[in-house]
Amino acid sequence: MRAAGDKVLIEYVGAQVTVARELDLDRIDRGVHRLWVPRAEVAEVQELPVDVLL
Repeated sequence: MRAAGDKVLIEYVGAQVTVARELDLDRIDRGVHRLWVPRAEVAEVQELPVDVLL
């Protein structure tokens, strides 16, 4: 998460495109989505690691 003034950058690097769409995130690269939101709208920050089976 990165902050710039009164906005916070939210990034999603998950494989679930439907999740990114539901959150209205912009696609930056394959599997990378992000959106700048007003800091006042951010109530809690969480990082949720997920094991990937290769």
